[in-house]
Amino acid sequence: MLWTDDVIQSQLGSGMFGTVGVWTQCVLARLADIGELSREEYVSATAKLVGFEYAGTYMDGAVFIESAMQAQFNPDSIPLRQAIEILASPQANPQVRFGIFRQLLNHLYSTDVSPLRSCMVIRACLAALAQTPVLWQQLMILRRNSRVLFGLNVIAEQQFNRCFDAWTQGY
Repeated sequence: MLWTDDVIQSQLGSGMFGTVGVWTQCVLARLADIGELSREEYVSATAKLVGFEYAGTYMDGAVFIESAMQAQFNPDSIPLRQAIEILASPQANPQVRFGIFRQLLNHLYSTDVSPLRSCMVIRACLAALAQTPVLWQQLMILRRNSRVLFGLNVIAEQQFNRCFDAWTQGY
């Protein structure tokens, strides 16, 4: 077995030496499956892979949130900048991308992230998602139904709505 994230190296190893190539994220996932890594360690390492711009890294909501935390909720910092680029990717499933955004919202408004930082991250995500017409429509529906999303957390709802409305005025 050859642990490499380089396709050419993997193919050379396979052709010349009969090796089987394995990607870093797959190794991490397997280590987490057998209990050698905790779920938190797997998510943290995967967020770093996103920051290193490893092509084909699978990103879910937990990895996106970890990327935001590693970047101290600065959308211009590594690995959040790269995670937002993945969120903007038209190749990614729109529903998965929207689901990641919803998970991020739940996290932002259930922790002590400052409203300014939250809004910076939300605006960057909105810009990334709005490039896809179906997601633009879903974002508008989300805004209209923000009361349902935030439930009794009226402060979070107000902060989100102000951030969203300010973003749409400039969009």
